[in-house]
Amino acid sequence: MMRGRPHQRGLRRRGLRRRGRVDTPGQEERLHRLIQAQAPGAAVRIVHDTALILAAADVDHGVALISGTGSVAWGRAADGRTARAGG
Repeated sequence: MMRGRPHQRGLRRRGLRRRGRVDTPGQEERLHRLIQAQAPGAAVRIVHDTALILAAADVDHGVALISGTGSVAWGRAADGRTARAGG
């Protein structure tokens, strides 16, 4: 028997779980297709959670750092280049 809410079980059947781990273009594309199928016509953009920190701070470039049990740093330069370490 699968535990969790119905939408979570559907994600598990498709090989996706409730965790970050969208680290590769392939994983990003797979999640994008899954969401797009559930919300046809919606604008969908998949980003790493650290990218949301800069957006929440209303800044265009900088470095976001999340640390705890694990850590990740993500940054965007003024010219749009991005880099990430950890995860």
